[in-house]
Amino acid sequence: MLQLKFLKQLVVLIFALLCFCSCDPLKILAITNESENALELSFVFQECPDQYLVESFEEQTKIEKIQLGANLGDQFILKFGMGNWTNSDIEQIRNCLDHIAYKTAAGDSGKIEAAELDQLLSPANLKPKRNFLEITINKI
Repeated sequence: MLQLKFLKQLVVLIFALLCFCSCDPLKILAITNESENALELSFVFQECPDQYLVESFEEQTKIEKIQLGANLGDQFILKFGMGNWTNSDIEQIRNCLDHIAYKTAAGDSGKIEAAELDQLLSPANLKPKRNFLEITINKI
């Protein structure tokens, strides 16, 4: 009898916790290195809302440079708060970003500019759950 009462209380507690917890996922932007070089990427922004410049939504740390190792599939994760990516969110980030400068371990450097950024930051790169946007750097 005592076990049944405990089990009922446990079920009520679990149900209450589920009701009070949000089911919204984090919006994630993953930058994946599929080139054969270690990369340093520098983000050059135009004027834009601060919420689109943060590496960690909780810490409000502005991103400027990231390092990607030479291993295929090496990834850098950026978090942009709760919810799913909308086309408007992606467009706003794209409008904020002037270009991405890159430098390889071999010393090569250059820029990823407008046309290529439009392809990289495309709603077509959203994963099925719409909270995961992936940019893949293929050739540099």
